[in-house]
Amino acid sequence: MRKSIFELLEEKIDYNQEVIRIWKCFQQNIEHNSYNLFELIDHNFLEWKYRNNCTSINDIMDSLELEFPNSFNYRIPNQEQYLKYCELFSNLLLIPVKLKFKLKLFSIL
Repeated sequence: MRKSIFELLEEKIDYNQEVIRIWKCFQQNIEHNSYNLFELIDHNFLEWKYRNNCTSINDIMDSLELEFPNSFNYRIPNQEQYLKYCELFSNLLLIPVKLKFKLKLFSIL
């Protein structure tokens, strides 16, 4: 039976590589600034209402039993870990979005 292009692409996903690619995006410097997305999020982490008792990104990753995917030797042990990374990264990205919204509100006032 013929497979669609989407089925073929799905078969070729390397979850380790995907987490590393996402992590690299967090480490790139933000345009016109000397800091990266990770630093911006970590600096404003305490404003995130879903952080529970965690005080930093390091702290939340430890609580979730996740490692920073810095090394090429890092391997995601299972699909559950991959989904944790995806969920954490997507939620962390909301921190600067909300911060930008707040900054725009203050500039209007």
